[in-house]
Order: sequence, then C-alpha cells, then structure tokens
Amino acid sequence: MRRRTGQWPSIGVLLFTIGLLLLLPLLGVGVVQWQISAKRVEAAGDVSVASAKLETLVRLRSGLSAEQISSSWRLVNGGFVGDFPRNGAEMVGVDFAESYEQDRNTVNRHLADLGDPALTEAVAMVRNRSAGTTDIETLGAEYDDVIELVIDKSNRELQVLIEAATGADSTDVAVAAQVAEAAARVEISSGALGGGWASVAAAPFIQPYPAQVRDLADVVAVYEDHVRKVEQIVPTSGPVAEEWAAFVESDARRNALAIYEETIMGFVRNGVPEPDPTTEGFDLTGTDLRDVLELAAEMNESLGDWRVMTAEVGRVVDASLLEVREAADRSLADASRDQNVTVGWILVTGVIGIGATIALMVLVARPLQRLADTAQELGKGRLATRLEERGPAEIRVSARALNEAMASLQTAEAQAIALAEERLDDLVISAAAPGQLGASLHAAVTRLARNLAEREQFQQRLAHEAAHDGLTKLPNRNAVLRHLDSAIARTRRSETSLALLFIDLDEFKAINDRYGHQAGDKVLQETARRLLASIRDGDLAGRLGGDEFLVVAEPIAGIHEVSNLAERIQENVTRPIVLDGVTVVPKISVGIGLADGSLSAEELLRDADLAVYRAKSMGKGTIDICDENLRGEVRARDEMELAIRQALDNDLFELHYQASVNAATKEVTAFEALLRWDRPGYGRVPPDVFIPVAERTELIVDIDRWVLNAAVAQLKEWADHPDLADVMVAINISSRHLGSGQLNNDVRAALETHGVDPQRLSLEVTETAILEDMIAAGRELSALRDHGVQISLDDFGTGYMSLAHLRGLPVDSLKIDGSFVAAMEDDADYTLIHLIVKTGHLLNVTITAEGVETERQATLLTEMGCDSLQGFLYSRPVSAAATEVWMADHRPVASLNI
Repeated sequence: MRRRTGQWPSIGVLLFTIGLLLLLPLLGVGVVQWQISAKRVEAAGDVSVASAKLETLVRLRSGLSAEQISSSWRLVNGGFVGDFPRNGAEMVGVDFAESYEQDRNTVNRHLADLGDPALTEAVAMVRNRSAGTTDIETLGAEYDDVIELVIDKSNRELQVLIEAATGADSTDVAVAAQVAEAAARVEISSGALGGGWASVAAAPFIQPYPAQVRDLADVVAVYEDHVRKVEQIVPTSGPVAEEWAAFVESDARRNALAIYEETIMGFVRNGVPEPDPTTEGFDLTGTDLRDVLELAAEMNESLGDWRVMTAEVGRVVDASLLEVREAADRSLADASRDQNVTVGWILVTGVIGIGATIALMVLVARPLQRLADTAQELGKGRLATRLEERGPAEIRVSARALNEAMASLQTAEAQAIALAEERLDDLVISAAAPGQLGASLHAAVTRLARNLAEREQFQQRLAHEAAHDGLTKLPNRNAVLRHLDSAIARTRRSETSLALLFIDLDEFKAINDRYGHQAGDKVLQETARRLLASIRDGDLAGRLGGDEFLVVAEPIAGIHEVSNLAERIQENVTRPIVLDGVTVVPKISVGIGLADGSLSAEELLRDADLAVYRAKSMGKGTIDICDENLRGEVRARDEMELAIRQALDNDLFELHYQASVNAATKEVTAFEALLRWDRPGYGRVPPDVFIPVAERTELIVDIDRWVLNAAVAQLKEWADHPDLADVMVAINISSRHLGSGQLNNDVRAALETHGVDPQRLSLEVTETAILEDMIAAGRELSALRDHGVQISLDDFGTGYMSLAHLRGLPVDSLKIDGSFVAAMEDDADYTLIHLIVKTGHLLNVTITAEGVETERQATLLTEMGCDSLQGFLYSRPVSAAATEVWMADHRPVASLNI
C-alpha cells in the first residue's frame, strides 16, 4: 500500500525528533535532580535567615522584660506610689534612670535589627501609654501584652526554623535546629522569671494576688521543664556544650532559682492572703524605711542574678544558632555542589545527544544535497536549469519531477508576464502546462484576478487602521485633526459653531502602576466605549494618545449645549469599572474649546488643552471652558517667563538677607538669602508672583543656580569682614532642582569656584519637595551633608510629614512655619509648636521659628526651647550692604532707613 504524498515529515525532522525523544528522559532526570538540589539550597538559606531573626526576637524578649522591670523601679523611685523616697536609688546603690535608659536602648537596637514595623509600633504604643500611668500593675500588663506578641513571633519563627531545617535534608541542620529551638525556649521562659518574681517578692508592702504566685510557680516549672529538654539533646562537646555547662553551673542561676523557689515555698507554707480591695499600690504605714530599702536592695541583687542568668542562657542560644547557621552553610555548599554537578551532567548529555543527532542527519542527508541545490536554483527563478536523472531510485524520481515542474513554471512565468501587462488575449494565458503542476498553475492564473480584488480590499483596511487607534479603535490624532479641519470649514460656510472637548483621565498612571498595563488598557477601552455611547449622532470621538481623548461636537447651539454634553460624558465615563474582581473608579477632567470658523484645528486644540490644564489645576475631576481670560493668562505667563529669562541673562536679580538670632543670647546665628527682582518698567515683583511661574518650567532650576552662586560669592566677599567672616547663609532650594539629580554637582561647583567652606552654607528644602521622592531626595541631601553643607527642613508642619519620615532624613535643623507662630496664641497651635520642638530635639536637630514679630511670641518660643528666632522683630530682609551696616552696630534693620 502506497502512502500519500505529504503524510510523513522530512528526513531531517524525523532524525531530529528521534534524537530528541531519546535525549528527553535523560534531561528530565537531570532537571528533577537539579530541582531537588535547588530546594535544598533554598531551605538552607531559609535556615540562616530564620535563625538570625529568632536570635534577635529572643534578645528582644529578654530586653523587654528588663525594660519592664527597670521601668517599674523607675516608677517607684519617682515617688508615684506609697511613701518610697525619691532618693531611694542612691540609698540602694542603683541608678534606676540609667538602668531604664540602657534597657530601652537595648530594646531599640533589637527592634532596629528586626525591622518589624508592627512590633516597633506596638513597643512605641506601650511606652506612650505607660508614660502616663502611675500604676505598676497597669505598667506590667501593658508590657506583658507586648512580650506575649514577641513570644508568639518567636514561636512562629521557631516553627519556620524547624520546617526549613527539615527541607534542607541535612541531619546536622535538623539536630542543630532542635538544640537551638530548645535553648531558645529556655531563654524565652527565663525572661518571664525576673518580672514574675518581682511582682510577688514585695509581699510585705504589696499584696500579691494568688494568681501571681501560681503564675510564678508555673513559670519556674516551665523553665525547669525546658532545661530538662535541653539536657536530653545538648551535644556532649563543642561550643554549645561548653556554654550550656557554664549556664547550668552558674552561681547567678543557682542563686536566682533558689530565691524564686524560696519565695514560692514561703507562700506555700504561709498561704497567700486575698488582696484587700481598699489598699492600692504600696502600703508603707508603720513600716520602717530601712526594711523597705533592704528589700529593694535584695530585689535588685536578685534581679542582677536574673540578668546574668538570662545573658548566660543567651550565650547558649547564640552558640546553638551559630551551630545551626554553620550546619546550614555546609548543607548549602553540598546542595550547590550537587546543583553544579547536575548542570554539568545535563550539559554533557545534551551536547553528546545533539552531536550524535547532527552527525546522523549529515550522513543521511548528503545524497540529497545535489537535489536540494537544484531545487534552490529553481527557487531563485532559474527555470532553464535541468537536473541529471541519475543516482538512487528516489533521487531519479525526484529529478524527473523537478524537470517537469520547471517546464510548467516556465509556462506559468510567461502567463504571469502577460497577465501583468494586461495582455489578456495572449494565447499563452490559455496554454496548459504539462502534468499536474501545470494544471495547478493554470488554476492559479485564473484566481489571480480575484486576488487582485482582495488586495484592494486589504489596502482599504490598512488605510482604516492607519487612521484609527489600535487599542480603542477610535480615530487617532491625525484623523481627528483632519476631521476637525473639515468641520471648521463647514462651520465657516454655514456660520455655525462647533466645540472640541479635551478629555484627560486623572491619575491614570496610578492605575497602571497599581494594577498593571493590561488593566490600564481595559480602562482605556472601556472609556472609549463610554465616550461613543455619550456623544450625539454626528459627533466624532477619537484618542489623542496615552490617556487623552477628543470629541468634535458640531454643530452646537451654545455653551449650554456643550456643557450638557461634557457633563454627560463625565457622568458615564466615571462610573466604576470592575477589573478582574477589583473595582476602579476613573476620574476625568474636561477642557472645552469653542470655534466659529475663525480658528485652525491646531489653535482649537491648543484652547481645549489650556482649558483641561486649568481644570486639573482646580482639583481635577472638573470641566472648564477656554475663554479670553484664560488666553490672557497664558500670554501673561509667557511674557513673565520671557522676562525671567531676560533677568537671568542680564543679572537683574538681587539677594536680600534676613538674620536669625539665638533665642537665648539674641546673637546672630545665620542669614537667609531672599530673592528680589525690580522688573524694568514694572517695579518690584513679589516672589510669590514670579516664582510659581518659574516653577512650571526649568527656569526655577536656573534661578536656584543664580541664587546659589550669588550667595556663595557673597560669603566669599564677607570672608574678610570682621563681623561676618564666620556667618552662615541659608538659601531655598526648589523641588524641581532637588529632583533633577544636579543639585549636588551645582552646590559643589559653586563652593569650589569661590573657595568657600561648605559649613557656611545651609540649604532649605520644604517637606513637599522631599515627599515627592523620599529615596532620591534623601540620597541627594545625604551627599551634600557628607560634604559639609547644612540641611534645613523649611515650613515644617505644613506638609504633613510623619515622624517616621523625619527620622530617616539627613536634616540638621527644622524651621517652624510662620503661620503656626502667628497663631500660637491658639492652644492647638501652641501645643503643635511645642511638640515640634520636643520632637526635633529628640532627633538631635536644632529648631528655628520663622515669622517672629512680637516680644510675646519670642518669649513663648524661647521658653519652649527654640534654638533660633527669625522675623521682623529682629530684622527685615535688606541688601548685602545694609546687612553689613546692621551687623556692625547690631541695631534693628528697620531703624537704618535703607
């Protein structure tokens, strides 16, 4: 039975497929082995990470217990309860405040190493709540909640460690992890001993609850149970065994356990009295002070033993976790080696298999080469070539078929030429070539006319796609502008009006960033669909590009009609859109340009663009219509930009300087350089008029550079002045300059050009400028601060910067905004300023208050602890020459009449 032509693939494909089928099982085994090794590598890495985190959590647990105890001692020493004397620390020989501060710093260090925001916030909250209580029981309960949270996290991390150790497939790792787990539980339970004992040890003065005594007994039992478990699995030699032996034989541990058990047995023998509900806190009535102090000294000594015992078991945990990491490193090395061996085996097997397959293909395909060469000549159109019909039977059959095909193609070529030249009556068109191929080619000639018609349709489709957006299928920018040109011509002839609506999706970038570009594309497509459903018959909707759309509405009866259309579009487009289960509510701003035939398409597009820009500046999600006032604003802004450029080119700006004084001594600490401009023909232009215009463009960066160079040059000039040689000058930096990446280079260039000490220059940046890109701003400011330049945070309090933001910024000083100073008589503003001062000092930054105009304000700010004051009370901004005069006799600038 003969197989039909085309049933089998080519010989080369068959050979390659067979070789691949033989090679795939071997490669599959290698890949599986590689995946097993990869999982071991990942598990070993997880062991190292989990052990490091567990170590920090255990340290944090002990640190919190110590902080709880020292906090309780500090509370007692402060005289909040009972009649315990304020100088009790000196009499006992313990500095409770220093102990509390050390414990608090230890906890802060562990929190920083852990990097757990939830845990950090929980500790901060309990400290804040505890700061306002005088009740030791309340204080203990607050800390117990946080300690329980740490214990829960420690237990979860222990579970992660054990699971990762199991996944590492290493006996050493698993054994070391079990020892580390048991030792960690000993340390966790030992952390509860000190506080539990302290809560019941003061029985002569504080009535313990029976539950507290039982809790202490339970904690001791749990602790001893964990110790026994470690004893069962601890190795007989090595660092862990040595540390464990030192811990077990420790005098501090023996003394601490002895007093814990003695305390418990004392209550077992004598019983625990029920608490007296009429007694709160300490009851020292009739109690000799010496007894109180002796008990405090005894408790302090016992707690010292507890701290030593906790530190010793901590060393056991450290040694066991180190053993875990070392075992994990060995497992990681073994798994990595296995991975490399597996990869090598896969590569060698693949190379050998593919090489053998290629060799077989070459050997089999050689006899077919001559046939392929001839076929290639045929493919190049050389139809006169003839193939010798010799060789194996298969080759001879193929050669004969090729020769017949070339003859048929020669006939088809002549027919195609005649058809292309439209010689439809040529006899060659009706000539049939020999063989089946000839018949097929003749049929192809008859189909050519039909193909020509199809090509015309295809060209029309291409023309449509060239004029339409591929994503939304709406007309694109070019198509809309062509339509708009025609529409303007029609309105000119008919003396009617039309409107162009510019629709801009607000915050579309946020949708792309949050949900991905596919979600953004769906929003654009749905917006296009809703636009089409909103416009009138005869109107045209198109996509300008990105998230911008256009609607050409013609004709319109007036502003009322186009406003209704814009509102209908806004209502439909801003309905919620569901994207893969997530609901997105788009917002749009609409700008409207009106034309009666007097404007071109580009001019009308410009008007609509101006209107949508103003709509977005008014808060987004609004509709605005371009009018003559808006065009006038644009012309005025353009004129202002040109005037600013000319002022920069002609050096028409000037710097005035306003002093800051030390709040306590009233000595001058620095000057702020403030920009002034006398515009030719207009007079003095306030900064709040021309600076916003400059901030819209790169002009603000050029202004910053001018101010920077002028201020540094003035510092250089003042270097020889007896009163100003060491003065510091502060300049304001725009957010655009800060985000440009050029600020560091510009500042260094100015300082080097004029040879000025960087410590005499201070840069003032606003909160909003930093919040635009915290990472980039922090990097740029850190580089400048490392160079010696001072960094000041200006208008602090107006940008809603959080304390977390402030802690991570390279800032030397804060400037309280003048609006708070002006309203500081209000309790809320007074409290806010006081909070800013305290927060700044906690972060080791100086505080300057701006806008000080009255002695009352100065007195209040000084009492709060402000470091420097600035305002009209001390000086007004004046020229450099006037500053020198004022500095010489230190009289108020206003009295100089300059």
